[in-house]
Amino acid sequence: MGPVEAISRGSLFWHFSVYICLHTNIVINMKDYLLKLLEACAPENAFAQDAIEHAIFNDNIALTYDLEADTQKIMAQYDDIILSFRLVQAGSI
Repeated sequence: MGPVEAISRGSLFWHFSVYICLHTNIVINMKDYLLKLLEACAPENAFAQDAIEHAIFNDNIALTYDLEADTQKIMAQYDDIILSFRLVQAGSI
């Protein structure tokens, strides 16, 4: 029996299911982390949250996934992040 026949369909399905579950959990954890980060940096300020999210997704801020360190990094660049996002929205960039 070759290696392909040695792997049953059930075990392939199980490995695929585990991969999907792990991937889904990672994505959910990343979304939860981003939400916590946005709330920590700009509570109840949708414009600032959008600006921070834009900066993160455009690689202007590299996340470490340490909430305190990332919050400090964002707050140190807060004015630049807001200004840059205003320019993007105005079509200047």
